[in-house]
Amino acid sequence: MERTGRVVDPVFVRGWASLKQFVETCADWLGERPEDVCRRAAGAICIATEGAPDLPVVAPVEQPVAASLVLPLLDAGPGSPLAAAMRSVAPLIPWREPPQGEIEKYMGGRNCMSRLVGPDSLFRSDAIGFGTFYMAPDVLYPRHMHAAEEIYVVVSGGGSWALGDGGFEERGPGNVIHVTPWLPHALRANDQGLLMLWAWQGNIDLDAYRMDAGDDD
Repeated sequence: MERTGRVVDPVFVRGWASLKQFVETCADWLGERPEDVCRRAAGAICIATEGAPDLPVVAPVEQPVAASLVLPLLDAGPGSPLAAAMRSVAPLIPWREPPQGEIEKYMGGRNCMSRLVGPDSLFRSDAIGFGTFYMAPDVLYPRHMHAAEEIYVVVSGGGSWALGDGGFEERGPGNVIHVTPWLPHALRANDQGLLMLWAWQGNIDLDAYRMDAGDDD
């Protein structure tokens, strides 16, 4: 495969092709949901994956976090199409700590995420950010808000969400949590940990993000 004058290793192409299949499986799942926000996300993801992926120079490598954290949680949970799809590619997902600097003092070293669709991502889009998110057992993501409209989809494990002035409510595999723009929200992983998909739509600029860490206990 050749892209912008570079010859790409076939092994590398197969790895990213697997990630493309995973992203498309997620889009199919979202597209079958009744919520309009899920169907809009599915459409935007499909548009992004129609183009050639923005392949980096090096081949994907197995991520240690997948073997030590994500795979055991997937194995412990009930089987589902999303869990099965993620398990097949978890070692290839480019896991990293979230980019927002303020998160580190609350969750540093106890969470990781990926952005597979979005600006400067594997599949380029200015309309949506989409990826995976892991939180270690009992970790709290304090109250925060952003301009983007957001959805979370619980894949394995579980946790609780507090939206606006409401209290924490439990959510489990297959549940969709919808967060409207600038709605303060917090989430807490249960004693298993929390593995989910996330998607931002609308204004997905990270500059339009604020921490509002009050008393979320």
